[in-house]
Amino acid sequence: LTRVPCVIREDLVGDDAAQIQAMLSENLQRSDLNVVEEGDAYQDLLDLGVKPAEIAKSTGRTQKLVKDRAKVAGAPEELRTKLIAREATLEEVLTLQSFAAYPTIYEHLSEYLGTHNWAFKVAWAKEDVKRQKEIAKVTAALAADGVHVVPNHTLQGKYLAARSKERGENLYWEKLPERPYDAESPDVVAAFEYGDPGKIVWCRLLTEQDADEPGEDVLSASAEAAATKIISAKDKA
Repeated sequence: LTRVPCVIREDLVGDDAAQIQAMLSENLQRSDLNVVEEGDAYQDLLDLGVKPAEIAKSTGRTQKLVKDRAKVAGAPEELRTKLIAREATLEEVLTLQSFAAYPTIYEHLSEYLGTHNWAFKVAWAKEDVKRQKEIAKVTAALAADGVHVVPNHTLQGKYLAARSKERGENLYWEKLPERPYDAESPDVVAAFEYGDPGKIVWCRLLTEQDADEPGEDVLSASAEAAATKIISAKDKA
């Protein structure tokens, strides 16, 4: 061809938002326009101050679709690639992104993106987030009372090692039957049994002499030695 028909839109000169909207409206007619390209265009318009309602009206899309697809613009490149390759759906990617504030859960869940275990893992992740929020709530309440909270075995071990080093002697944990009268003492901590916010375990630091003949209530600070009655801070350090 020596000539190609075209339309010169001088009304768009100097108006970046109008240019993007015009290009987007035209490109939406393409069958090969993928969700990532569409989402990037929506985000560009939002960055220029165009309201979702305006974008929806000019493109014939719903505001929810515009907002959802715009979120893809901020997704990690790995997720964007999966979307383009159709190895994951937009719904799955948006669900994964909703866990971005919980890095450990996010990383674990991302391994199951696009697999048949996805729905099960999402349900697990939601329960885990719920549990973490409840632990944070209970921890805040205990801390407000001056209680030292060490949520898990790893932190118990670190607290034990730090206190032993501070006092210059080996210390051990003793499990208490209930909240002690001196719960605010630095030698007393509250923990969550098996990560359950509804099961608070109280422990007290003992000296080596106090724990010389430990009963069933003397605990190790490490998960690996849960069956062992005593482990010194020296062994933990």
